[in-house]
Amino acid sequence: MILGLYGDEKLTKDVNKILKYDFGFKTIGLKDLAKRFCETLFDFKIQNLWNEKNPNEEDKRYPRHNKTPEYLTSEYALDSLMGWGNECYDSIWADYAVNIAKALVEESSFDDVASYSKIRGLEYKQLGHYKKINHVCITELKSISDIKKLKENNVITVLLKSNNDIKYSNMATEFDYVLDCGDQNVALEVKKMIEALYEIKN
Repeated sequence: MILGLYGDEKLTKDVNKILKYDFGFKTIGLKDLAKRFCETLFDFKIQNLWNEKNPNEEDKRYPRHNKTPEYLTSEYALDSLMGWGNECYDSIWADYAVNIAKALVEESSFDDVASYSKIRGLEYKQLGHYKKINHVCITELKSISDIKKLKENNVITVLLKSNNDIKYSNMATEFDYVLDCGDQNVALEVKKMIEALYEIKN
């Protein structure tokens, strides 16, 4: 099963955490590849990219003369790279995430099993030493074009809503499932969603 989560950042992180620890989902962030590129090219601090701590911390190694920000930040570099990708092809990051997700869940004819780390990317490891991944969650979705690309590839798209998410009210029909947490127990609502999706699948 491959899910794509769209909604409030905090709620997405909460739901993703439940999917990971309670249901064994592996997470692929839409920005993962761009973050790895920025880490390699600019030698940014890992915590500024992956933990998003101090993303606007100016790196004095990279002065940007007569520009704002005056010095390069991990957030600026990442946003610029994501924008460049979208200019080349508006769903390139979603395409990439879907391809990785499919590689993880599909059966392999080889003796290796696909594994994924946000730091290292896609890897193939010896079967028996590593457990096969059956469920993947794609996060950091930002646009309806991302959602459409996922749906074209049979990814189950999920809109995450809380009581205050008025801005998402007109978008519900674009998604396969709406997880309306409201004041409810989020873990319980996620469990209900997984059970409902399994029923549909079977």
